[in-house]
Amino acid sequence: MKQFKQKKNVYQPIKTLYKYTGFECPLCFEHMLPPFPRPLQRLITALKNNEKEFNREQESKYKLLAQHCAEEGTLAPPLVLLKPGISKNDQQVICRMHKVELVMKPLGKKKGYPTQIDFEAIDGRIKQFKQELVDIIEGKQDSLFLRNVLEVHKELGPVKARQATSIMNRFEETLPGYYGNRGSHYIMETLSEIFLKSNYLDKSKTVPLTPIEYIQQVLVPET
Repeated sequence: MKQFKQKKNVYQPIKTLYKYTGFECPLCFEHMLPPFPRPLQRLITALKNNEKEFNREQESKYKLLAQHCAEEGTLAPPLVLLKPGISKNDQQVICRMHKVELVMKPLGKKKGYPTQIDFEAIDGRIKQFKQELVDIIEGKQDSLFLRNVLEVHKELGPVKARQATSIMNRFEETLPGYYGNRGSHYIMETLSEIFLKSNYLDKSKTVPLTPIEYIQQVLVPET
């Protein structure tokens, strides 16, 4: 009779990727897996630390509630941990960062763009073509970004155009590209210095947008 050899049980690691190994953007809900670039990793770590601290606070309050219920002879409700809220502005910052770090920067490197950016030079570069931006504001030069924004406001109206879903649909158009979040800060700062603090850019020139919206949605991507 043919004898069959008994197979040894060989341990095989489970290859299922749990959601906790990655990070989900709170705005676009894209799920990302590590390793992450250092700036994005720092942000994710900070968010997770905030969540842990928030959970500790909830657990501490629950212990007091449970103790009170025990003293009263009543049953304490089950502990349900809530997630800490993230403001819309912070959600946009997070979404912008992961798109820049995981998509735009690698694309820029692939195209041979410099890996070190002189952020201090952004101010001078923008001022060199200030007149082109002025021409856009005055309606003397066409802007694809302005046309897109005006079409959205005309189609949806000012209220719906400012809703989160509408902003998300055109969010990538306003990304600062290879300059990243730090570059975006310098660009916004320079444009605000040129057009807002000088009182040149007012509501009469930007309607139906506010001056800040105009800078964010038109002038930043134009730079």
